[in-house]
Amino acid sequence: EVNNRDIDQQKKLGFSYEPGDLIGKAGIESQWEKYLRGRDGVRFVIVNAHGHMANTAQDSAEADVLSFSKDDVPPEAGHNLTLTLDSDLQKSAWDAMEGIMGATVALDTRTGEVLVMVSKPSYDATSLNLTDDDIWQGLFKNPYGPLRNKAIQDHFSPGSTFKVFTALAALENNIITKDTILTCPPVIRFGRRPYHEHNQSGFGKIAVTEAIQRSSNVFLWQLAMKLDVNQIADVASSFGMGQLTGIDLPLETPGLMPTREWKLKTHNKEWYPGETLSIAIGQGSTLTTPLQLALAYSAIANGGLVFQPYVVSKITDVQENLIKEFKPKLLSKRESVAKYLEPVRKGLWKVINERGGTAYWTGRLDEVEIAGKSGTVQVRSSDPSDLFKKCPTKPFDRRHHAWFVGFAPYDKPEIVVATFALHGCGGSTAAAPVVKAVVKKWWEKKKEIERLQGPQPASAR
Repeated sequence: EVNNRDIDQQKKLGFSYEPGDLIGKAGIESQWEKYLRGRDGVRFVIVNAHGHMANTAQDSAEADVLSFSKDDVPPEAGHNLTLTLDSDLQKSAWDAMEGIMGATVALDTRTGEVLVMVSKPSYDATSLNLTDDDIWQGLFKNPYGPLRNKAIQDHFSPGSTFKVFTALAALENNIITKDTILTCPPVIRFGRRPYHEHNQSGFGKIAVTEAIQRSSNVFLWQLAMKLDVNQIADVASSFGMGQLTGIDLPLETPGLMPTREWKLKTHNKEWYPGETLSIAIGQGSTLTTPLQLALAYSAIANGGLVFQPYVVSKITDVQENLIKEFKPKLLSKRESVAKYLEPVRKGLWKVINERGGTAYWTGRLDEVEIAGKSGTVQVRSSDPSDLFKKCPTKPFDRRHHAWFVGFAPYDKPEIVVATFALHGCGGSTAAAPVVKAVVKKWWEKKKEIERLQGPQPASAR
């Protein structure tokens, strides 16, 4: 039900609401309120002195004399929204996230359609109609934000999922080629500080594809020593990182892609080279939403095309007449970066499909090849003695956040899925199985549709 604030806000927008009217409070129902609401009807009736409807000939005659009778105004039903969400994929993501707090987003890489959007912890929407103050207090006081859509409203450091953008910046700026070999020991030093590889033995001599496959920190740090943070930001921003996606939902958070200018304006301080090393592996000030990361990887999958994501495909009236239809909207394509995607994409394939990849044991499917990247985000800095302690042994709020983002099929990508697991410890263990479950369900549906429809002519594919 509307409150006084709703009534005042809608009045400023040119809409009239009265106490007792209902209104969309969040998400799709809030964003598309003007289409969903419809219009109240009006029925003019004659009442007597006691406030009762006139029902006698005498009352009716008096009403005619006094000209109280007017034409009724019929009500208009609200319109229907058809969503891009796939209920089967949505359920597969929901089930796969059992026991996980975070979010999962899936997009069609060819259009920007949102196929899945799950946020946990969630709440029973019907309970919001109740007046039980305990329900509201429980939702408001929950430290993990069940009322917030973590897919678009909360942002987090992307961790190692960001390494692909640092690699692309190095390729575009001729810091390396796809064949450049760098030696990656267990520890390197920058200034007086040691920087530790996540593998205690290091990775030896590897090229960029193997660096992505094994998620080498040292390889990316060596690139960062030769790159300016603005070069990394330039590439990442061209894939949609650190900015609003423009999705047709309210309260989206833009994330953050830091630059020299940003730090000077925000903190009145110059950028330090050591900060670039943190940015290079997705730590530091870099922030992203699950939707934003899914969109960026969609562009990696499709050759550099950044589509505006959307959840409403069409609006129809109650007779199913088309009121409005939404089509894919291309936001950008950066040709200079797109030509360097091949070694990066190959590295993402190796992450899952070749031994030594960080998600070889948890993300692989026999039915279809997935390419992707895991990410593990430290929530607080650790001293070297704490670096290799097992994450699950730590208190929950000190455990690493976990990411995984993947697309399929590898050769002709159609779907990208990003999962964030709050304090999930490892991207390959906590988040990759969720992505795998969604892709598996998508593949099963795709094959069943092809079976039912039979062979399609080449022009229809």
